[in-house]
Amino acid sequence: MVARTQGRHETCPYAIRKEEHTVRRPYQRWRRRLLWALLVTVLAFPQAALPQGTRITTTVVACTPNTVFAGASSTCTATVSDTDPSGAKSTPAGTVDFSSSEASDSFTPLSCTLVMVDGVSSSCATTLTTDSTVNVPSHTITGTYVPSSSPHATSADNDLLTVNPNFTLQITAGGTVSAAVGAADVEAGFVEMLDQTTLEITANGNWKVTASVTNVVFPVLATNAIPTAVEVKNNDTGLYVPGGGVVQTGLIADGSPVAFTVDTRLNVMSIGNAPHGNYDFDVVYTISAN
Repeated sequence: MVARTQGRHETCPYAIRKEEHTVRRPYQRWRRRLLWALLVTVLAFPQAALPQGTRITTTVVACTPNTVFAGASSTCTATVSDTDPSGAKSTPAGTVDFSSSEASDSFTPLSCTLVMVDGVSSSCATTLTTDSTVNVPSHTITGTYVPSSSPHATSADNDLLTVNPNFTLQITAGGTVSAAVGAADVEAGFVEMLDQTTLEITANGNWKVTASVTNVVFPVLATNAIPTAVEVKNNDTGLYVPGGGVVQTGLIADGSPVAFTVDTRLNVMSIGNAPHGNYDFDVVYTISAN
């Protein structure tokens, strides 16, 4: 239907073609001439964009270490080299200004003065300190070369800094826990040690606390002395996990301390025969990103 409509409007195809020919042809000639002139200019003068006598430089920025915890520091070094393909090379002079994609990062100094490395390059460094309360995993660190009186052009580079969440964990109560074993406990199948251990954490991101049971010592006559007989409660699910596991998870956006208690128990049924004696074990708590 569209084709038929267009066909009815082609009452004077010759006139239309002629108008297109006389209007477009000079424009196309002018465009080709302009493009050819630009191509010749670029080929003849590849550095035409730079002022006469200005030399091309290359800046390389590297931060060490390039993976830190939030609140930690990294040393960022900028190296500026004369990479101009023509003429005699010389050492770039001036300063390097640093910046970060994360506004809360700080630099000491913010701008460093270049020191000659050899006849073609110079370098300087700054100390970058990240914000302990910010949970941003990737920070782009940029160094921009600012020439002084030397005939060198400005240049810039960036490096990617990985910033892991900052976590701390401490036991504030219950470094040692104990429970007396009675006949009722044995018959019930479990010996529970409830609310005796208190953990306090600070974090600025998703976290999880994991418990690992180690160094389990059973009475000599225990018939099935397996370490998984010691169980640690998962506060998120309310279930006990043999041998330990995730204790609790959470998200602390502002880094405020959080405290919670941990329950443990001895699964007497898994041991089989449970004679009188001491059951000694250690529980190691670890905090990490979740």
